[in-house]
Amino acid sequence: MRHRFAIVCSGILAFSVLLLGCSQPALNVKPIAKTENPSALLDTLGRDLSAAKEKRVDLLSPTWFAKAQASYAKAKAQLNQGAELSKILSNIANGRAELAQASGSADRAGKYLASAIKSRDAALAAGADRYKKPFANLANDFHSLTRAVEEDDLGYVRKKRKVVDSQYRELELRAIKDDHLAEVRRLMQVAASEDMDEAAPKSYLVAQSKLADADRTIAKDRYDKAAIDKAVGQARFYAQRLHQLAGVSKKLEKMTPEEIALWMERFLAQTNAHLYESDRRNLPFKDQQEVILAAISTLQRNKSATSSLMQSKDLEIEKLNRRIAQLEGRTYQERADKERLEAEKRFNEIYTQVQGYFSADQAEVYKKAQHLVIRLKAMRFPVGQSVVVSSNYPLLTTVRKAIRAFGRPDVVIEGHTDSTGSETLNQKLSRNRAESVRQYLIQNGTLSADKISAKGYGSSRPLASNATASGRAVNRRIDVIIKPVR
Repeated sequence: MRHRFAIVCSGILAFSVLLLGCSQPALNVKPIAKTENPSALLDTLGRDLSAAKEKRVDLLSPTWFAKAQASYAKAKAQLNQGAELSKILSNIANGRAELAQASGSADRAGKYLASAIKSRDAALAAGADRYKKPFANLANDFHSLTRAVEEDDLGYVRKKRKVVDSQYRELELRAIKDDHLAEVRRLMQVAASEDMDEAAPKSYLVAQSKLADADRTIAKDRYDKAAIDKAVGQARFYAQRLHQLAGVSKKLEKMTPEEIALWMERFLAQTNAHLYESDRRNLPFKDQQEVILAAISTLQRNKSATSSLMQSKDLEIEKLNRRIAQLEGRTYQERADKERLEAEKRFNEIYTQVQGYFSADQAEVYKKAQHLVIRLKAMRFPVGQSVVVSSNYPLLTTVRKAIRAFGRPDVVIEGHTDSTGSETLNQKLSRNRAESVRQYLIQNGTLSADKISAKGYGSSRPLASNATASGRAVNRRIDVIIKPVR
């Protein structure tokens, strides 16, 4: 009986050792000679930990990296306290071995979880960490995968990695849709709350359809920026159009048929008057419209002919100027200097003109090299969002006027944030805000898309200290850089 008990106990002990061996891989701890300098060894281990962290070993092998950090911290405390050299060296040796184990495990995680890691990075770049609870839950699932790699539980890894990969991609897609469609969704929510579906039902359905089209476009290829910009621009246009038509429809409901007719007539008459045509109100509306269209066509033809003539004259003038320069013995450099001085004079004149467009609380206008900078002090966004709200429209209308004063310049929209929140989120938010302003200017016919670019700098270029609320307010800004084409 006693012999049988001994056999059972031995079996239990062997099974326990086996379990421990599976869950806790043996460390290859190399002893350190007592002749070594513990302070120098600690410095080296600290640098190795920092280098490993830059390679994301702490993310891909959290358990072993944490143990290596703990051994390093323990050895450092012992050194400061004057503990026995053997104990200090033992912890340094353990830290080395644990870091090596972490690095190896991180390499394996990089191999087994490559797709999930890539999707996680893409989700972070899209700002998906704004969805705190689902992102935190997903982070726990990801850490479970990395711990499974540490424990060599590849069955669990193969079972769960596709799920985590898919969930990261879903969060990324959600963030991209929210960034691009937030303004259109807001417009449609307002439309629903104000019963615009009843005031302009057909326009409401068209706007809904365009929003759905934009949603599908993003879902089809979330990285096709050109297609997304086009689809979102269409959705924004039809949502804004819905608001206008619904407003007019509600206004017309309160008017008599004659008041409606007079209201329509006024638009035609005012347009006719601005074209210097005679009063045609005695004609049917269709005939009045045809007169207006004919006058516009004539103006367009005249403008085209004038433009062609001006180009021809400009070429002749340029040829004559070159000939004059040759006859007068001027060098090409002298000619270039004259043109440069004339360009600088024109730039300074327009700079002074643009300064007068803005009040001190609206924007700061200044020169930077050969560029003009408009720092929009009054530009406001909802907290954590990139939507251009209607209160900003008057300010942006003045910006459009300032840009057009330079003809067809190149324009860069720069977005900046304060240091609140993560660096990744601030970078994404500043880029999205700059892009929203860019899209507004393009959609309102300021310049073509190839003439306006957007950049986001996050919190990397502060103008004031982020330690105070006033300083943070200064750092949250949009800068418009106008680069005249010479």
